[in-house]
Order: sequence, then structure tokens, then C-alpha cells
Amino acid sequence: TVAYSIAETAKTFGLLGADFFFSRRGEMELRDPKAVFPTIAYQLARFDREFYKRITTVLEEDPEAPYAPLKQQLERLIVVPLSGSTRTPGRVVVLVFDAFDELSGQ
Repeated sequence: TVAYSIAETAKTFGLLGADFFFSRRGEMELRDPKAVFPTIAYQLARFDREFYKRITTVLEEDPEAPYAPLKQQLERLIVVPLSGSTRTPGRVVVLVFDAFDELSGQ
């Protein structure tokens, strides 16, 4: 798919921060909306040392963040760690999501 090609190209250039490809036929985690933000946070932590530190701080303060409602997961696991970043201005971090139509009706 196009999204997969974009992810592979971004990875080649060291820009792929995280990806998530939903799947109706795959594992349950690939259909569960509640798996998206914890997975993205994990991948971002592996991608960048600063993200790792910021996400770890969030999890130390709130170990239940990965189990919170989706809006709170997004805020705690993604927005908060990324919003205070001191990363080099202009550096691109690519996040790829594909097949939202494959989500279960949760």
C-alpha cells in the first residue's frame, strides 16, 4: 500500500517515528483502538532518546495512562511528551497510520 511505502521510505531516511497498520484479519491488537497510542508511544520512545525520557516520566507519574480512555491516552502518551520537546526545530518525525476502516466497533 501507499502508507507502507511511505513508512519504508521514511525509515530509510531515519524519519519514521512510529507506524500503526490496522488489520481486520490480524491480531486483535491491530483492530483495537486502545492499542494505537500505547504502541505509538512505545515506538517513539525507541526512535528518540528525548521522547523515551519524556514518555517514561509520564508513565512513572501515571502508570495507568495506557489503559485510560482514548482521548486521555492521546494527551498523556503523545501530546504531552511531544509538546515539550526541545528537538531541533525543523527536524521531521513521520508517523504513519493506515486502514482506520479496519478498526473494531469499540
